[in-house]
Amino acid sequence: MQAALRELREETGYGGGEAHLIGWVRPNPAIQDNICSTVLVEPVKKLGKPRFEDMEDIEVFTVSPTTALAMAAGGEIRHGLVLNALMFYAMHRGLPLPNKGSRAVENR
Repeated sequence: MQAALRELREETGYGGGEAHLIGWVRPNPAIQDNICSTVLVEPVKKLGKPRFEDMEDIEVFTVSPTTALAMAAGGEIRHGLVLNALMFYAMHRGLPLPNKGSRAVENR
C-alpha cells in the first residue's frame, strides 16, 4: 500500500488518505506473470505539484465518479487497466453502470 500512496503523490500531487485494495487483474497472463492492483485512497487532498519522471507526461484533472463512468461508456476512456479500475470502483461503491454512449454533463 505504501507504493500506491507514493505513486499517487508523485504522479498526481494528491495524497493524505488511507489506502485499500479494491481489486486486481493479470493484464496479459498469456505472456506475463504480473499483477495490476487497484487501490482506492480516501480521503485525499491536493498536497502539491506532481513530480514526474523524465519520460512521464500526465494530465491531472478531477471529475465525479459518475462522470468518469460516463466517459468510459462514451469511449473517452479506452485504457484497459483504467477501465478495470473504474469497474472495481463501481462494484466497491455499488454504483450503476451507465449505458454505452452516455456522457454526463460536467466541466473538467
